[in-house]
Amino acid sequence: MKSVAASLYNFLDHDQNGKVSFKELLLKIYPNLTQNHISTVDAWCEEYNLSFNIKNKVKISKNQ
Repeated sequence: MKSVAASLYNFLDHDQNGKVSFKELLLKIYPNLTQNHISTVDAWCEEYNLSFNIKNKVKISKNQ
């Protein structure tokens, strides 16, 4: 099982930096994504990062 896990990890870690980024995982799961698709997903991730707070689950905007 260890060798299978190591092999899978190496497959996912495209740049072999010891970490599997979300983008690396996404491109392995969906290899036909275009740069436009990736930009859309990046925008979704950025929006999520701006609105998520682990303590309160969702940040409340001061404008609301």
